[in-house]
Amino acid sequence: MTHVAPSVQRKPALIFSLMAQEPLKLKRKFNVFLPLALIVLFGFWAFILTTTTFNQLDPTERDPRSLTLNMVQLGSLMLPLLIGSYSLVISSIDRKNRMLTRLQSLGTSAKEIMLIKSVWVSLVAFFGIAAVILATVQASRSFNVPVLGNQLVVVVFALLMETVALVPLFLHLALRLKHPGWVVGIALIGSVLGSAGHMIPQAVAIFIPFTLVGALSPVGVQEDSLLDHVLSLSDLGIVIIVALVVATFSIVVVPRRFQDEL
Repeated sequence: MTHVAPSVQRKPALIFSLMAQEPLKLKRKFNVFLPLALIVLFGFWAFILTTTTFNQLDPTERDPRSLTLNMVQLGSLMLPLLIGSYSLVISSIDRKNRMLTRLQSLGTSAKEIMLIKSVWVSLVAFFGIAAVILATVQASRSFNVPVLGNQLVVVVFALLMETVALVPLFLHLALRLKHPGWVVGIALIGSVLGSAGHMIPQAVAIFIPFTLVGALSPVGVQEDSLLDHVLSLSDLGIVIIVALVVATFSIVVVPRRFQDEL
């Protein structure tokens, strides 16, 4: 009979315990309001953008595809900022309290620390995605313009795949780099790229983690008119592969130990 060390037996329980305690670190930390403010901002932005756009058009000119394009642009603009900012918030708290050293002294590996934090960063990203989508849908109801269900499914899928890619990437950077300016800069660049992802040729955008949403956008813009993009199963497959490759690489190259601030 194979004997399992007690420390190995307790490891899953320790990880789940640390995962449950993660939100408690945010108590009385004012910088946590930054990602919360971003969620509210982009939800409000989505509502106002939809309302303003449709108010300026006659009922016959209100194209439901514009709702899809709004969600693509705002979602891909938001995700790098939201994921990057929250990754910085939770990593800076641990650094200042020297929690990284303490966790690793308990036998928690650097990869396990990333796993613990990725759950909460992903949850924040999901709230941001929900805010943009629900605000857009709610605003469209005021004008009796339906959101196209098949396009909504594609947009949600693309946003989730980009989340899969960006959460490990930004957590790796935030935990490894001691200068937050690098993470902020990458988040800003990624946000700008993401907002223009639907205008970048798909053959290029589909291989950039910040433009996965734009690469799968069911709607494009040509001059002043909207046009449909026909997507194939291979497009969806490539996005899944790219997201998993970026996420896996971000985890594999994690150093053996993270360092606290000196």
